[in-house]
Amino acid sequence: MKKIRFTILLSFLAISLTIIAGNKNKKQEGESKFNQLKNIETYANVLRELSINYVDEINYDNLLNFALEGMLYSLDPYTIFIPEVNNQYIRTINKGEYMGVGVVIQKIDGEIHITKVLKDMPAYNAGIIVGDIMVSINGKKCAPLELSQVSDMLRGTSSEKLKIEIKRYGNEKNIIKEVTRNYVSENSIPVALEIAPGTGYIKITSFVENTSSTFKTKLDSLVTNNGIENLIIDLRDNGGGILQQAVNIASLFLPKSTKIVDLKKRNQKNTQTYSTINVPKYPNMKLAFIVNKESASASELLAGSFQDLDKALIVGERSFGKALVQNITSTGYDTYLKLTIGKYILPSGRCIQAIDYTSRHDGNKERVLVDSLLNEYKTKNGRIVYDGSGINPDTAFEIKEELTICDYLQYYNMFYKYANKYHYEHKTIAQPMEFEVSDSIYEDFCNFVIANNFNYSLTSNMYLQSLESLIKAEGYEEIAKEHIDKLKELLKPNVKYDLQRLKPTIKRKLENEIITRYYYSQGSMIFSLKSDEWIEKTIDIINKDEVYQELLKP
Repeated sequence: MKKIRFTILLSFLAISLTIIAGNKNKKQEGESKFNQLKNIETYANVLRELSINYVDEINYDNLLNFALEGMLYSLDPYTIFIPEVNNQYIRTINKGEYMGVGVVIQKIDGEIHITKVLKDMPAYNAGIIVGDIMVSINGKKCAPLELSQVSDMLRGTSSEKLKIEIKRYGNEKNIIKEVTRNYVSENSIPVALEIAPGTGYIKITSFVENTSSTFKTKLDSLVTNNGIENLIIDLRDNGGGILQQAVNIASLFLPKSTKIVDLKKRNQKNTQTYSTINVPKYPNMKLAFIVNKESASASELLAGSFQDLDKALIVGERSFGKALVQNITSTGYDTYLKLTIGKYILPSGRCIQAIDYTSRHDGNKERVLVDSLLNEYKTKNGRIVYDGSGINPDTAFEIKEELTICDYLQYYNMFYKYANKYHYEHKTIAQPMEFEVSDSIYEDFCNFVIANNFNYSLTSNMYLQSLESLIKAEGYEEIAKEHIDKLKELLKPNVKYDLQRLKPTIKRKLENEIITRYYYSQGSMIFSLKSDEWIEKTIDIINKDEVYQELLKP
């Protein structure tokens, strides 16, 4: 097979040489064509020498893959070669699905734990729950394997039946679950509800084949059943997907034939315009989009086009900044090339691409454009917006980043482990919006944490140790010793004290973890809305018409 691949590769190179040489002779296309000819011929000569004289047997698949990766790396971050082994990637991009069982796994204390189960997917239908420990798959022990190896066993290309041996909290004997692989997908619109009187909320996690139709169905239901007049569209952590799905959603609100984006290619004559396609069903609905630094691509273009047209308020934090568009083409033998073919331009004329990848052409690392190099553009109403920086919100929200005992409890899986215990002891709980951890449950959790010998070291202690080493190196050890010792004493974490000091925050995290056992990720998302400050602020803005309209003025 390798020899056949090599022969085909050389034949391809020979044909390429002939075509380029012919073009050169006929059209005299100059230095550019000559360089192509020279480089392809050099590559063919190197490959021929390797095949004849290299000391070891050559894996031509690996050789070609490495060569292609190196070649494409010099272009942009999104142009990649997709080898035969990853051809399911294509289905994942288009449909948001893959062949598997529908679980997320994590290695905890040397064992493979199931930390997430997708509702209505194969593992869920087989009765597997969050907290189960995978002992073996088809007789092969899981614990010694890497997570990637176990994941590969769960995924595949066929509807194979897997016998998964499970260890479950509270059960003396292990359980055998038969799970048949199938196409697995997460709902791209997991939450749609009335979040305040007259205000709807829809969460979009990605744009796949059925996103726009699902969005319309859920919005119609909110209007019919709840009479909503305002809508908050949450695009946080939405990495994008199929642009046409975003355009279809825009068509529900904007006049027919409104330009959303232009796709500009190397040949300017091939510019493609994406415009709304229908008469809008909800032209007067007041809209707000929430974005964060993980909102990218199609999600940015949707929010950005509404910002440029002054048809919605954008809130949150600056988005990722991806305005390059890729096209996936077959390169034979079940391989594909995901190729950047153009840039998206929003209605104001700006391109929001934040990473300047052109430095890669010279072998350097790409860089993020600094604010001083950005250009001003204007929205339809005359508001100033900028290129090269993602989508800057009209109202920016504060991002609180502090390291507390909550993060350490999460890191050492205390919430996860206690939720397994709680789920075993309680068959049902209240709905996500009503469930609350009582004082007695919280006390039980604190006792559980202490009984598990939970302890942690403050990050500030690490810096203190570095400072102490520096002081010693500079000869000030004796002078500073008393103060350093006092700081060491002050920075000793007090677990019991911290559990009470941060009780409200810890309770929310514990409630969220418990809810996932009964209502899965959808329940967790619904619950999180209860204490989401960004949502609260957005509701406050969208319900005050004067404030909302003032923010859309120049």
